[in-house]
Amino acid sequence: MKSLLLLCTILLPVIAFGNNKIAAFGYDSTYVLSIKQKFAIPENVINADYVGIWKKTYTWRSGNTVNYSIVSNFKAAFLINRTTGLITVANANKIKGKIYRRDTVINLIIRSTDSELYSEEDTCEIWVKKNKYCKFIDYNATSKGQGSRPEPYSNLADTKIEAGFAYFIKRGNKAHKQFYDIGGFTASEKNPTIIGAYSSGNNPVFDGTGLAAGIEAFEFKNAPLPPQYCRIYNIDVSNYPAIAFRISTKSRSFGIYNSNFYNNVNVDYKYDLGDIYFFGDANDTLINWHHELINLESTGSWGPIVKSDASGVTAYNIKSATANPITDKASNFRFAISYYSSLSHFWFKGGGRSLQVRYPFVKIIDGIITGSANAGMFLVTDEKYNGKPDFLQISNVLFRDNDYGILSYNNKINNTTIENCYFDSNKNDGIYFKNGGIDRTIRYCTFINNKSDGIQLDYHSQKSTNLLISQNLFVGNKGKAINASNRYCAENLKIVNNTIIGTLDLSGTVNSSVINNFYLFTRGNFESINNFVLDSASISQIFRDPIKYDFRLKPTSILTIKKNVEPAIATKGKDLEIGAFGYD
Repeated sequence: MKSLLLLCTILLPVIAFGNNKIAAFGYDSTYVLSIKQKFAIPENVINADYVGIWKKTYTWRSGNTVNYSIVSNFKAAFLINRTTGLITVANANKIKGKIYRRDTVINLIIRSTDSELYSEEDTCEIWVKKNKYCKFIDYNATSKGQGSRPEPYSNLADTKIEAGFAYFIKRGNKAHKQFYDIGGFTASEKNPTIIGAYSSGNNPVFDGTGLAAGIEAFEFKNAPLPPQYCRIYNIDVSNYPAIAFRISTKSRSFGIYNSNFYNNVNVDYKYDLGDIYFFGDANDTLINWHHELINLESTGSWGPIVKSDASGVTAYNIKSATANPITDKASNFRFAISYYSSLSHFWFKGGGRSLQVRYPFVKIIDGIITGSANAGMFLVTDEKYNGKPDFLQISNVLFRDNDYGILSYNNKINNTTIENCYFDSNKNDGIYFKNGGIDRTIRYCTFINNKSDGIQLDYHSQKSTNLLISQNLFVGNKGKAINASNRYCAENLKIVNNTIIGTLDLSGTVNSSVINNFYLFTRGNFESINNFVLDSASISQIFRDPIKYDFRLKPTSILTIKKNVEPAIATKGKDLEIGAFGYD
């Protein structure tokens, strides 16, 4: 049989954003409904005490009602509100007096159910500290107590923060103009230091209104020892002139969970400060290690929710909308001097360079970035310490209505993988490589309605070498689909298995290959293999509903690329993979 080549498009899933559903290739807003979440309580609980609120991910955009239930409880000791996700103590007698070790971890299994899609089961970790090691604080207490729940301290300053102890602040408290310099302590993974909340009501709030410039809510210092193994649960911080939590260089294994930040860094509004600042330098970043952030939200702060000079940072379910007026540099999140870190299930709005990455081996997964004035994601080298974001993975991120979706600014940013992302209505390019790099991949993405190019390759001091652009959809971009017209911008560029409703301009490249694509217009010299040239008539004949961006093939579409070969016999109604394939 003759070799037969077909060119087909992949089934496009439907994503939801707000109340609108659009066909998409790549980004999936229903990727994860919920995640593992963490809470802490003292052994001395009473019925109806709050544990915390179980949340769906900020990226879950189905638009349907989500309900919660406990499918694996601990001696029926806990309840969860079906609609709000609030977890409370239902039977305190199963906990109080039953904790025999200094620390006990209780794991519940929480089922989150979307009314129209599916349910998902995730672990809820509840850390319980034995009462002997608990101190209680109530800022509304009329006198200083002994630190017990019946007789709490009236201020966290009434006690010293020690390794392995827990400090629980009464819910509903609002502590005004308080700030704490906490000396370093070395706790352990088995017996961490805890700062958390007890009783019922809203998270305790530390309010810095009226404080002078430079005042930070909590600073964890290196002396007498680098602080290690500290967990902070359900503490909100608002209106501080500077940082909410500063964790000093050489720290290790901090966790911050279920906290809200508002209007911080509002006097010292340097763009490189933040609500949470893992402080350090390049010499210490691999010592300042292994921090965890879950369920954090920042509204109206003038710095990013996180600036990290630490490595091994994992951040999950993070929401931030910066109010910083320095629009060219203000960020929502900064991996500054940070190796081996990851961010997932996030939603960022506004700012200048909304998400910044400077160092290698970072993963950015499952997020929404909108409305940034400079770039949704800004990749930049660290000139002072020679850091660069090599081996960066960007997966399942929606970039919408930013100036640029992704701006890769400097040279020598290599081994970048961008996949399953959606670049929609950005004011310039979906992706702009201002400088080149080696061994980069862009695959399974959609570039739609961007005001300039889908992808632009430029040359300032380096060209792109061995860049693979594979299995993407380009449609409705005001500029070119792929713009590689700048002189010497790319070498060994491979364009494989894409659907390109627009112009493919490779006039600035050397040794380019274009294989198994649909495209409308091309410019430049390149090796062309098995491509299908579209026109306005064939677009409507071949694809199911291009007006609504449905670029699946019609079941009746039988395409051959090479002339003088036998037509294919396709299975009716079956959706085939994008690109060309052959068989004998």
